[in-house]
Amino acid sequence: MKIELILIGMLMLVAFAGISYAYGFDNQESSYEYSWTTAICSGNSCQDFLIVCNDKEVVDMQPLTGLVTFSDGWEDPRGEDEKRLC
Repeated sequence: MKIELILIGMLMLVAFAGISYAYGFDNQESSYEYSWTTAICSGNSCQDFLIVCNDKEVVDMQPLTGLVTFSDGWEDPRGEDEKRLC
């Protein structure tokens, strides 16, 4: 009798997990949210930001550091694809 109750309980648990898993995927939004840090520069002055993106759209930007100013003539060594926000 004890083994039967344990097996029934395990079967119910597996069934519940399967239903929850399937339901979650059916109702999931197709968006992808992620965050990362990057410097945003203007001329020779830069500031680090935490960027939160949803797919390719900026959701939030929070400054992490103060403004840093480099010497005159400094150029950002990153390529255009490295300067993108999302």
